[in-house]
Amino acid sequence: MLFRSVPGLTLSLTGLSLAVNTTGGPVAAINGVAVNLPSGPYFRVAGHGSVGLANPSASLSGDFVFEPRDADSNPGNGYEEVAVGVANVAFAFSEGAQTLVNVTQGSGVLVFRPSGLAGQMSAQASIAVPGFSLSGIHTVALNTSATAYNSTVNVNGTSLALNLGAGPYLKVSSTGSTASPTATLQVQGTVLRGNFEFERKTTASSQTLVTIAMSAASVDLGPSGGSLVRVTGGSGLLLLSGAGIAGDASATVTLAVPGVTSSGTFRLRLNTRTSAVNETVTVGGSPVTVNVVAGPYVRVDATSASLAFLGINLSGNFSFEQRTSVAGQTLVTVEASNVAFGFGNGMVSATNGTAFLAFSSGGVAGSGSVTVAVQAFGAGFSRTFDWSFNTLSSATTHQFNIGSTLRDLSLAGGPYFRLDSGPTPVGFDVSVGPLTVAMSGRVVLVIATSSRPLPEPR
Repeated sequence: MLFRSVPGLTLSLTGLSLAVNTTGGPVAAINGVAVNLPSGPYFRVAGHGSVGLANPSASLSGDFVFEPRDADSNPGNGYEEVAVGVANVAFAFSEGAQTLVNVTQGSGVLVFRPSGLAGQMSAQASIAVPGFSLSGIHTVALNTSATAYNSTVNVNGTSLALNLGAGPYLKVSSTGSTASPTATLQVQGTVLRGNFEFERKTTASSQTLVTIAMSAASVDLGPSGGSLVRVTGGSGLLLLSGAGIAGDASATVTLAVPGVTSSGTFRLRLNTRTSAVNETVTVGGSPVTVNVVAGPYVRVDATSASLAFLGINLSGNFSFEQRTSVAGQTLVTVEASNVAFGFGNGMVSATNGTAFLAFSSGGVAGSGSVTVAVQAFGAGFSRTFDWSFNTLSSATTHQFNIGSTLRDLSLAGGPYFRLDSGPTPVGFDVSVGPLTVAMSGRVVLVIATSSRPLPEPR
């Protein structure tokens, strides 16, 4: 039979049955024996068994119905095929002895060709690594040859159009349906929505894992039913191993925090592992590198970006992450670095700032430090200032356990944007006409948008 000559393929079947009908009509009985054959013509061999693949490496078990077919109406010229109707197909993507992705209930068509095996199936798919779940409409695509296969195949009375790009590959695609427009991938409590394509790969460092190509991905950061940071249009790659999932994707970000806007280049990054990941794998013929720091986290990173509130535009690097406070409140925190801003028509400029912020449904509050340079009254100075702000009218008290550190945000009600030189006096000279007056003291610069008393220096 043809499948014996298909490269890189093994076939094992049991419980074989044969059905032949060369006529154009159904046959109920032959010589008084009931056969109940549907209309022909066809030659079918059916059985249960497994198909082993060398590249990509996989073993597919299930129920198979084989039908030889002439691919070009020229029998015997080497272009013959065997179409195979398949049902109850199951296989797994594994890392050594550990199963990463299970595929079951596969139903569709395979085609044995002299150059390889091609096919497509609908199926059920699940992630076997604890802490993750997958839902959607799942489709299996297979092509073991280096040439594309585009043909409509009729087998066991059913026609299916196959449009398969050049291989070799065995992929599982998860997409949405009419009821739910996207597939969902739950990563330890965070739900990613989009289209996902799973494929078993070996990295440049010889690690076997499953790649998950994401497209049209979205995620909401914030309390349930109240997104504060909306990520859309995500496109990138996740790596699934027995240790967890790590990945990186480009994305568009929209804030839903009153009075706060942002712009810049954003990356969705996640790592459920406690170690850093730096792996390169070939996807679509090109090398792709996933390089993320140790986790666990699901966050959005923005470099050379801007964040604006209270009339101040901050430029710098910002990392957004959903966290639960010590009090049990779900918020989005922001780690800010290399921050710069200015106000007062050039009188005050700030650089090299760092801060820890918290987004809530009411606004943003945060604190940190920044290098402030002041040029006024013919004098100037530069030093590190404490930096705090609160766009909410009420006092803010949030505490977060981040690793072994307790981060505390206890700020008076606003709105205000405050720079404080601290208790150590700042010395500077002020020119008054022909005189130069030496002055020193604590310098507090505040931008406030209300008439309420400002917070006292601490």
